[in-house]
Amino acid sequence: MNNMENLIRPVENRRESALTVRREARPFYAALFVLQTFGLIARRFYISLMEEAEGVSVSFWQALGSAVGEGKVLDIVAVSLGELERDGAKAVISTIVLMEVWDAMMATRDAVNDWLEKRREKARAEGRTEGRTIERALWREWHRRWEEARARNEPFDEPPPGEDAE
Repeated sequence: MNNMENLIRPVENRRESALTVRREARPFYAALFVLQTFGLIARRFYISLMEEAEGVSVSFWQALGSAVGEGKVLDIVAVSLGELERDGAKAVISTIVLMEVWDAMMATRDAVNDWLEKRREKARAEGRTEGRTIERALWREWHRRWEEARARNEPFDEPPPGEDAE
C-alpha cells in the first residue's frame, strides 16, 4: 500500500510547511521562543502589577512589595498566565519572523561573500595576466639588448629580468 501511496503523492513533490524550522536551527529557535515567551509573560506580569497599583506613583519593587503584602501576587500571576495563549502566539510568530530574517541575512552574507570571492579571483587572474605581459616585455627588451651587444661583439653582463631584484 505504501508504494501505491507514493504513486498518488510522490515523496519528492511533498512540500514542507512554511513554518518548518531547519533541523540545525531548532535549538536556537527553541531558546529564542522560550526567551520571548518568558519576556512576554514578564511584561504581562509587570503591566498587571502596575494596573493593580493604579493611581499610585510607585516603582515596580514598591508595587511588588505591596502586592505580596496584600496577598495579590498569585492573582496577578494568574492574570499574566491567562494571557499566555495570546502571548504565546505572539512569541511563535515573532520567533518565526526572526528566524526568517536571520536566514535571509545569512543567505545575503553568503551571496555577498561569493560575489566578493569571484571579484577577488578575477582581480588575481587579471593581475597574473598583467604581470606575465610586463615580464614578457622585460624579457624581450633584455633579449633585444643582448642580441645587439652580441652583434657588436661587446660583452653583455646585464642580469636577466628578475635576477636584479635579489
